[in-house]
Amino acid sequence: RKYDKIVAGFGDTKPSILLHSCCGPCSSSVIELLSQHFDVTVLWYNPNLWPEEEFEKRLATQKQLISCLAEDGICAGLLTLPWRSEDYFSRIKGLENEPEEGKRCLECFKIRLEETARVAAERGFDWFCTTLTVSSRKDAVVINAIGREAEKKYDVRWLPSEFKKREGNHRSIILSEKYGLDVELDKLITEISVGAQQRVEILKALYHGAELLILDEPSAALTDIEVEGLFAIMKKLVSEGKSIIFISHKMREV
Repeated sequence: RKYDKIVAGFGDTKPSILLHSCCGPCSSSVIELLSQHFDVTVLWYNPNLWPEEEFEKRLATQKQLISCLAEDGICAGLLTLPWRSEDYFSRIKGLENEPEEGKRCLECFKIRLEETARVAAERGFDWFCTTLTVSSRKDAVVINAIGREAEKKYDVRWLPSEFKKREGNHRSIILSEKYGLDVELDKLITEISVGAQQRVEILKALYHGAELLILDEPSAALTDIEVEGLFAIMKKLVSEGKSIIFISHKMREV
């Protein structure tokens, strides 16, 4: 409601917005929506990614997504900050053993949104926002609270959102498939992301006639949108008569 009320007041104007993106697939539906009301620039700042090769692979996917959207008339700029893993590791010092979705994740949200706000203020953007609320596994209330704190600190407007309530997650999966972000068959296995490597392994097992798949912690190294894609694949396989043993320490997934 807050989002709708804000954009309704724009009239024919399109203010500028700096959109922090956690990954290309997650950003797809958000860019599609925001571009109707804003002049969008995507900020690539994800010091939590490790190693640098993974950072670069996901950046390449982000660039591909923006290029594909442009072909459909959905335009967004891209501002890339260098890989600075020290930003992340210094911030989470002492929290290394925290469980997934705990205090470490909270600090990860803070560092990325604070940097987005800082850059937005420095470069004269009207608003800043993030793709993080498109995920069904992230708490939009917490993320919006962090955004408001960064808004006060850097004196730049925060756009409140809960993109998952607009079917953003499902739409991101559809757009990712549309723009060929599922499996890149012309790439070496070492040249694609962890999530794509996982899908290749599933395809290989099916090719050899497997009726039972044992997936041991399959979501551990995946982005949220990749996890959603994995569950969609699993549901389809089960509907087709395949059996799956799913092993995970995340009770929400079980």
